[in-house]
Amino acid sequence: MLLASFAHADDDTLRCGSKLVRPGLDTAAVLAQCGEPTARSQEEVPQMARRANGTTYVTGTIVVEHWTYDRGSSQFPAHLKFEAGKLVSIEFERR
Repeated sequence: MLLASFAHADDDTLRCGSKLVRPGLDTAAVLAQCGEPTARSQEEVPQMARRANGTTYVTGTIVVEHWTYDRGSSQFPAHLKFEAGKLVSIEFERR
């Protein structure tokens, strides 16, 4: 059994060579700066909205992509989450 925990980056950045990747970039920009990820997965999830009375309803779906960059034995793997093609979070796996 493999157990891993994830730490949210304090400043939400990932260094790829001399470039810094931050939330808000699109998938093409991250690929250009970091190259192809080690692993990718994709899912469609419901997009929700809230009515004035507090109830929620589905307005459609959004594509969520998860990318992993294995950065070698001296650095923790980076997990990037994209929603609708935009980077929304960067987390680092603690082994």
